[in-house]
Amino acid sequence: MPVTEAEYALKIRRGLPFTASRYNGMEAPKTENNLNEFVCTWSASNLPGLFDQRYAIPYNSIPYSMFDYSESINKDSWKKIILDIDDQVSDVRIRNKKKLNTIIATIIGDKAEASKIEQAKAVHDYINQEIKMVSIPEEEQSNGIEFFYEEKKADFITIFNMYKDLMRRLDLDYHLAFGRTRYLRGFHVDYPSGFQITSYLFLVADENNDLQIFPLRSKSKFYAVNEIPTELEGSCQSNKRKYAFDSVKIYYQIQ
Repeated sequence: MPVTEAEYALKIRRGLPFTASRYNGMEAPKTENNLNEFVCTWSASNLPGLFDQRYAIPYNSIPYSMFDYSESINKDSWKKIILDIDDQVSDVRIRNKKKLNTIIATIIGDKAEASKIEQAKAVHDYINQEIKMVSIPEEEQSNGIEFFYEEKKADFITIFNMYKDLMRRLDLDYHLAFGRTRYLRGFHVDYPSGFQITSYLFLVADENNDLQIFPLRSKSKFYAVNEIPTELEGSCQSNKRKYAFDSVKIYYQIQ
């Protein structure tokens, strides 16, 4: 629906950390400094209507502003964010190690004599094909990952922990990488924040030092090893040349 006149005002209390950026030719706002606040006002006239275009990516063409209550910080803070996620958020919980060992051995099956990467692929396929992603009720959240393997259900954090246990179990030196769907615009690199991340991937070098990518599944989609989610295509890049791909680049591999 077309809009004749539109105005938006953002009031920021003085002393509150604040960052903002404009994209796709978005005009600068009018600003006003008051005693206790800073005011940004955007105005626009005769805005054309937008149609529901399937597979369109409006962030790539429509003028807009993005703002956040955060300070501009060094890009190395991306590294801190991902390390915090890897080290703190995902505390792998195992209640019965013997039972878990039996479950994993059964899943790996006849791949037991194969390479560690092939064993990891077998578990990856099982997680994708057999485990249903659901919300875990509060009374079950204290269970170990072996419970969720048995019940064939898990939430995202539990699946994340299944991969961490798998990498440790097979003694695979992994790097955690992350991406952002291109349907939500690329990363705002200068303002690191976890809310921008939409996808996680485990990167592992095989016995030939070739990169193997284990993408974590979502509720509705899952991917084979080395199958890159299509929504990540062109949305991110790597800080290591050996981790660059022809059709997609993984953003920020962590040392």
